[in-house]
Amino acid sequence: MNTPTIVMYFDYNTSTQQIIDCHSNIFSHDECINLLNTIIDISFNDHLQTILDAPQITNHFQTEIGEMIYKTTIFVLDQQQIKGIVEDITDVSHYIKRAKQMIYAKDMFLDINQAIVEMEQSSNMFDYILEKVTRFFNLTNYSSILKLHDDGYFRFMSAMGYDEESQKDFKFKYEDSIEFKLTEGNFVEPVIIKVLHEDEPAKEKFEEGAHNFIETEDDQKILETLIAPIYYEDALFGIICIDSSQRNTFNESHILIMQYISDQLSMVVERQFLFDEIKHLSIHDVFTGLLNRVQQELIMEKLIKEQCDFTYVNIDLNGMKSINDTYGHHYGDLVILDFAKKARVITEGHAIRTGGDEFAIIFKNRTAKEAELIIKELLSMVSEFEVIVNEHILKYDFSYGIVSYPHEAKTYEDILKISDLRMYLHKKK
Repeated sequence: MNTPTIVMYFDYNTSTQQIIDCHSNIFSHDECINLLNTIIDISFNDHLQTILDAPQITNHFQTEIGEMIYKTTIFVLDQQQIKGIVEDITDVSHYIKRAKQMIYAKDMFLDINQAIVEMEQSSNMFDYILEKVTRFFNLTNYSSILKLHDDGYFRFMSAMGYDEESQKDFKFKYEDSIEFKLTEGNFVEPVIIKVLHEDEPAKEKFEEGAHNFIETEDDQKILETLIAPIYYEDALFGIICIDSSQRNTFNESHILIMQYISDQLSMVVERQFLFDEIKHLSIHDVFTGLLNRVQQELIMEKLIKEQCDFTYVNIDLNGMKSINDTYGHHYGDLVILDFAKKARVITEGHAIRTGGDEFAIIFKNRTAKEAELIIKELLSMVSEFEVIVNEHILKYDFSYGIVSYPHEAKTYEDILKISDLRMYLHKKK
């Protein structure tokens, strides 16, 4: 950060409102006079009476002229004559402004991280983030977050100010985008892009299909966009775009702030993936990917509380001990994985692994007869499993017990007890 630079000293007659003298080591005399007259016109007269009413106090005020910011300090000699110093504090003011913006940005992400923890649906996360970031800049009503998919196309995850119908089928290829071309494929920091339209002469313009050409809700043309990358595990995950229908909306200061936002978004995405993974592991069986026993109880208790009809099927794979002892646990694992895969495919309900070779399926709004038809189809599917081990053919099947709620059982405990009994009766057959 540069220190303030004294650009001139001056004497001024308050009675005649005339500049008596001014001199500078930077500007010529005429330049001094012009600058001081501008300061007087913009700020000085508004502060003059306050200055004269408190002559014992050193008074100062700031004046913005274009991108420059000047600080004027006044010393009152008497009611008619004052002396002053004008300093260029542009760099200092911009630094302070950026520092304040950075503090606000940090506070914003503290709020964002807290809100994300409390969100039930991670899909709402990007809508919330985009709204907060757009309001933070307070420059435009148009913004978006787009995800880079495995096919190399960007598609909307969230948007503000754009027509919803236009968002649905919209996509554009990363390699065709201006941000890719500007950075030669090394898009790692924010860029400001001037969007040029058909009626504007230019050497190059946005490729057809770029996100800025979809319709805004108020039919405005996007003329400028501030774009930053979002990374996950060193790979480009997506982009955040703040778009404007005005020229020269964004500057270097916005790029610095956007870089911080980009870094924070990358960390948010990483945390969200980690959270989703932990959440997945907490409700799924690690080996098969099916729901676990804890989820079985939660699902059934919820259905019972809502008095929703459902059918519960308790399943036990037959002869697993013999398979493990005869062929080895590797082949026992193959059987378990085969069943899990086929159970997941054939059921529109919840497929659950409740133990080593024990499974369950919950069919919502299905009768016992309807559920049994599906289970018999599943039996037919697993009968197709064949593995030759040491000239022996390894096959498997399963036994099951079916209970419907609320017709045959009305509590979670009774459902398990009755289905267990029916499953063992089926196994004896």
